[in-house]
Amino acid sequence: MSLLYYAAYGSNLHPLRLAARVPSAEPVGTCHVEGWSLRFNKLSNVDGSAKCSIERVGEGTWHAIYRMDADEKSLLDACEGLGNGYDELALDLPEFGRCFTYIASPSHVRHDLEPFEWYKAMVLRGAEFNRFPDPYVAAIRAVSATPDPDERRNREQWDVVARLR
Repeated sequence: MSLLYYAAYGSNLHPLRLAARVPSAEPVGTCHVEGWSLRFNKLSNVDGSAKCSIERVGEGTWHAIYRMDADEKSLLDACEGLGNGYDELALDLPEFGRCFTYIASPSHVRHDLEPFEWYKAMVLRGAEFNRFPDPYVAAIRAVSATPDPDERRNREQWDVVARLR
């Protein structure tokens, strides 16, 4: 069995969230990646709101690193929309070696969007679970978010957030 390392930074930070998408995913640690910044600037093809991406500027991002079965990568690619809003990015991390992550395709970067409240809460729960530094968590907490107008989706996603303790 071949293994891959995935560097999560957004809604997949929490191991329960990622395990629901990729059953083999196991957390192996966290790391700070210099020269990148977390942004809520990726246009979602599904709901039109902002999702997370990283941008090659700034103070650095925190990532949760997961080891996963290479055979399950296609599951995560489909969830993330690889080739349809996200591109793959390789990061060479001293502590973990080569990891893959996703970055917003240039065509999907928008600076005039806000995430839905439930999405921001998923990212926040993951950052808190991984014990990222207080200023980093506070910056996520300070991101402006908007209510999801789709009541069914809103309820379903808040149910997911409630399980991320």
